[in-house]
Amino acid sequence: MALTPDQLTAIDRHLRKENWLLNEDLIAELTDHYANGIADQLATGVPFELAMSDIHKGFGGRKGLLKMEEDYQATQAKGNMRLLRTILVSYFSMPRLGITILFSLVIYGLNVMFPLLLKSDYTGFALATIAFISYCFAFRRLLYWNKTGFGRNDLANLVLQGFNALFLSFFYLRLFLPDKILLNLHPALTTLLGIVFFLYEASTLELLMQHKSNRLKRVKS
Repeated sequence: MALTPDQLTAIDRHLRKENWLLNEDLIAELTDHYANGIADQLATGVPFELAMSDIHKGFGGRKGLLKMEEDYQATQAKGNMRLLRTILVSYFSMPRLGITILFSLVIYGLNVMFPLLLKSDYTGFALATIAFISYCFAFRRLLYWNKTGFGRNDLANLVLQGFNALFLSFFYLRLFLPDKILLNLHPALTTLLGIVFFLYEASTLELLMQHKSNRLKRVKS
C-alpha cells in the first residue's frame, strides 16, 4: 500500500522536527524504512499514527534515533576520509598524474619568475575575486543538480575542481608565506606547498560532488 504525499511529509517532519535528525542520508534511509513499515501495517488496518509510533519505539524513540545518527555520522566520516585518500592518490597515477605535473610546473614557473607576485595586493584581490566567482558557479551547479538531477558532466567537474583549487592554492600561499620566506625558500619547496593545497582542494571538491551525485541517484531511484 503506497503512502500519500501528506503521509510522507508527516514522516519527514517526524524525523526532522520531532526527533531532531540532521543527516540527510540517514533521513532518506529512515524515511524508506518508515514508509515500508507503515505501509505494511496500514494494509492490516492499523492507523497511520499508531503505525509510525510503533516503528518509532522500535528504534528506541528519539534517544535511539539520535544515537543512530551519531554512529552513522562517525561511520560516514571514516568512509569519506578513505574516499578522500583514494582521490588524492589518484592524482599520482595516470591519467590524473598529468594534471599534477601541469599545475606543479605552473606554480614552479611563477615561483621562479615572480617570487613576490603572490604577495601583491592586486594579485590577492584578483585571486579572491576569481575564487569567489568560481565558488559561486560551483554552488549554483550543486543547487541545480540537487533540484533537477541533470547537468552532471565529468569533464566540467574536473575543470571546475582544478580551477578552484589552483586559485585557492595561490591564495593560501599569499596568506601563509611572508615575503622573506618566499625569497629565501627554494622554488621547489614553495611549489610543493602549493601543489599540496591544490590537490587537497581538488580532492575535497570532487568528494563533495560525488556525495551530491550519489544522493541524487538515491532520490531518483
